[in-house]
Amino acid sequence: ITVSPVAPIGTMIDLALEVTSGYYELTQLFTPKVGLIVEDFETGDFSKFPWQFVGSSNWTIVGSEVYEGDYAAKSGAIGNSAQTEMKLVYEVASNDTISFYRKVSSENNYDWLRFYIDNTKVGEWSGEVAWSRVAFPVTAGEHTFRWQYIKDIYVSSGSDCAWVDYIELPANTDATMSVYAGVDGETCAQQEFTISAIALNYETALWSTSGDGTFADSSLLETAYMPGDQDAEEGIVTLWLTVYGNDQSLTDSLQLTVFPLPETPGAINGLDMVCNYWVETYSIDSLAATDTYQWILLPEEAGTLVSTNGYEAEITWTENYYGEVTLAVQGYNDCGFGELSETLTILVDQCIGVSEPKTSDPLLTPNPNNGYFTIETAGDAQMTITDLSGKTLYEGTVQQGANAIDAQWLQEGFYLMTLKSSNQIYTTKLVIRK
Repeated sequence: ITVSPVAPIGTMIDLALEVTSGYYELTQLFTPKVGLIVEDFETGDFSKFPWQFVGSSNWTIVGSEVYEGDYAAKSGAIGNSAQTEMKLVYEVASNDTISFYRKVSSENNYDWLRFYIDNTKVGEWSGEVAWSRVAFPVTAGEHTFRWQYIKDIYVSSGSDCAWVDYIELPANTDATMSVYAGVDGETCAQQEFTISAIALNYETALWSTSGDGTFADSSLLETAYMPGDQDAEEGIVTLWLTVYGNDQSLTDSLQLTVFPLPETPGAINGLDMVCNYWVETYSIDSLAATDTYQWILLPEEAGTLVSTNGYEAEITWTENYYGEVTLAVQGYNDCGFGELSETLTILVDQCIGVSEPKTSDPLLTPNPNNGYFTIETAGDAQMTITDLSGKTLYEGTVQQGANAIDAQWLQEGFYLMTLKSSNQIYTTKLVIRK
């Protein structure tokens, strides 16, 4: 991190640390200060900070005894059984340290320089103490830093005073409004994204989106966002957090990548009537945003399903099963399963025996066939082929004996063939298999 050379000394900088591990995420805000916040009394007075004085005599600025620069603070001139104190009320932004240099010349073990944080004495020095640095930890919040020189009732020794110089203060609470929307994130369509934003010194907050999703509560820093259909289609959405306070506003944003669920399949291609010993292939168009496919055959015992490329499934129908079955398919990716296709209802029939009529009935061979078959009748007859809805597909005449019929233009499936003679109407199932 490089700090601008024109950044004011003591300016607080908001740094957000994002730590992510699997499904866990932690955000921590740090507020370091630019440079050192120092009271070195080089103004020649106590005007740099709001110093206060207590006791028999005020502290003074001197140039005769300093640690660095031209000036230092010296305890006030007092008599026996007296004290002099300088203090500073200070708002500490975060746990930090206060340090300073001090020098003492006093009656050893009787006259003291004492340093307090609030009303707790954290350090004291007596006798002849050369310039040296001391440092003390301080917690966040408002504190009073107190430097007190105190004398006993009898003897004075040395210079009978103390000096303080180059006080390095902790980071001061900055009342400047700030906002951090959070780290850029990723989520899946139809899955909420949890947001943990950070803002300081604000009154109200409001989330907004460039897409069509919704917030659980758009006025909270910690909330959740549910992507909309447009978000999933475009794949990325910007979320803005604006905070308001003191007639001002400040905005930050994050980018949310939205991964789509698998595309919904179209209609399944394949026969809806089959014989119970066939091997039949069913297929759909390949799906966008899909890693794998799941085919669902119910009941499962109706056949054995194998899919090699995902969008095609080969079913070996069970020989002893007949009745209606359903077939559906859906895609899968890292976001989960997509929607199921429309269900294809398939009639599994017992086709064995359809070419075994009574002796007096016409004989259709082979059946199933590829559209080329033979019909043998005891007399002339009118032949009609219809689909299962009753639509006529073929009309013709057959004569007594064996008649070769070429209907290879028929699609695979089940049909009804009717033979009408002068004394009989005969209908049978015609199965085309190619």
